[in-house]
Amino acid sequence: LAAKASRPVFLDASGSNSGDLINDVLPRADAVVLLLSGSVFTRSWVLLELYEALRMSLPIVPVKIDGRGYDYARGKADLENLETSLEAANPGALEELQKQLKRRGLDFADLQRELSACLPNMIAVHFSPSGSDNHVAAAMQDILDKVADANKLWHKPFANVVRKVLSRVVSQRGSVAFSEPPCSPMPSQADLSDV
Repeated sequence: LAAKASRPVFLDASGSNSGDLINDVLPRADAVVLLLSGSVFTRSWVLLELYEALRMSLPIVPVKIDGRGYDYARGKADLENLETSLEAANPGALEELQKQLKRRGLDFADLQRELSACLPNMIAVHFSPSGSDNHVAAAMQDILDKVADANKLWHKPFANVVRKVLSRVVSQRGSVAFSEPPCSPMPSQADLSDV
């Protein structure tokens, strides 16, 4: 991916403390590529990185890896019931996440609301690790195209203004309903069904 993009790519696959990623790498990133696997929403640092990416108005491009156990309905349910599902899947992860959020002056309820409203509505690129060289090349190009399209549609200054306005509306009304989550620069499944 780095070779095709002609840009550095940071892969957070260590499962270790991602504080450096959030503080150093995310602010300089063009996008976050989210590798969807069956356990992706069981890691506190992944959840925190995704939330911070949304707060920074970074596009998130999900990639569903065939054979890695990701199920869209289960992912959505896990995000909607994050407190219960996270602790059940990874004991101690909820406490770690809450500690990291508190350290940053952030709230768990806000994280859960943002992630559950945004992530399930994003359309994923499908990737088969056992695919042909042509498939792998096409999947990499799809990822790069989604990043480029997202950056054209959802540039940071505009997204920050939208987020501030929406925050005021929510604080005045208590809630607000959207036909498309404001955090998703990519079209949702519902948007494509009308085409």
